[in-house]
Amino acid sequence: MGNFNKFLIVLIVIMAAITVFQIFWSFSRRPNFTQVYYRATYVFSKNNETTMDHIARFAFKKYEDFKKTLDNFQNYSKDEKKKAYIDVMQRLSKDTGKEIQVLSYNSTATEYEGLLQIHELGVVKGFIKQLQDGTKEISLDDNEINLSGDSKITFILPENSQIFEVSPEPSERKGNILIWNLQGKMKFPKVVYKD
Repeated sequence: MGNFNKFLIVLIVIMAAITVFQIFWSFSRRPNFTQVYYRATYVFSKNNETTMDHIARFAFKKYEDFKKTLDNFQNYSKDEKKKAYIDVMQRLSKDTGKEIQVLSYNSTATEYEGLLQIHELGVVKGFIKQLQDGTKEISLDDNEINLSGDSKITFILPENSQIFEVSPEPSERKGNILIWNLQGKMKFPKVVYKD
């Protein structure tokens, strides 16, 4: 799989899977939107389930493009959105060698102060890799993400987790909570811990 395809898969997962996919396919030649806000919160449980809560806001150059994208998103059924999300997770599984299983998924698109806001909430199993020494690893191998605008990624590990490795270094660290609010390209965070 080429680097662009790997980047696109991660972009889809990390930055509001269904909508970004639709936006890129609808406006692939000349992107007419800018991501201005992004929040991704990953909650890792002791039973190896991961809750992924993403909120992204996009500013469009033209209102009609905003309206068209919002309408396209809302025309898809819950089942169609979930199937697209499952397909993305299957491609990510193939790319990373993990068996990521979607347990639940929901997404909404709304207008927020003139911006397109996408909120998606997914629960998956298999995102966390159990290592032979009893530790657990969170990573997406060499895949990178591009943070722009007001962006923040938060990892919430189980309480009292021992953290052995974190890369890249988080902007903030509060016990079992790790926060990155960097700008530009960075590798998807890698964390090795024991809960």
